[in-house]
Amino acid sequence: MSVYSTSGNNPLQVFSKYFENDNDAFDNISAFEFNNFLVKKFTHIDKMCMANSVEARVPFLDYNLVEFAYSLPRSYKISATGRGKRILKDMASQYLPDYIIKRRKAGFGMPLRSIFSDGNKIDSLIDYEIMSDIKNFSIDNTKKIIKNHINGLEDNPALIFYSIISFQIWYKKFMEILKCIN
Repeated sequence: MSVYSTSGNNPLQVFSKYFENDNDAFDNISAFEFNNFLVKKFTHIDKMCMANSVEARVPFLDYNLVEFAYSLPRSYKISATGRGKRILKDMASQYLPDYIIKRRKAGFGMPLRSIFSDGNKIDSLIDYEIMSDIKNFSIDNTKKIIKNHINGLEDNPALIFYSIISFQIWYKKFMEILKCIN
């Protein structure tokens, strides 16, 4: 389910404006990730760690290694079964047991599930009046997403936090800035 009222959009149509038509999808996504996620993520990590006097090292950050990895053929990056980090896992398999190489990714994220386990807490963070002013934003879908989450039918804490609450905060700030400009 989506927080937007428009549905049935083909994801390729929605994202096609971000990618060059003459390149294949893998190359376009790689370039998009590199130019958006990779650069911004490392900048944020660096700034947040320095602001809090925390020493952090991002693995494989050396620009020579990044440029080398980016230049490798696709077959070195993705296995025949579609698994990523092929060359890294092939190399590491010489030194590490299979259960480490094949285990799921375990990130260090916010405990969103426990933070957003209370419907009243979620509702107190959402300004439905402002959200109803946003074109194509569906209050009904949003309430269904929250209800299904609270009732245990779906696990939606990231959707609730990032697509609804964070967007709403950004939208309020954006509208304040526009009012100051006009």
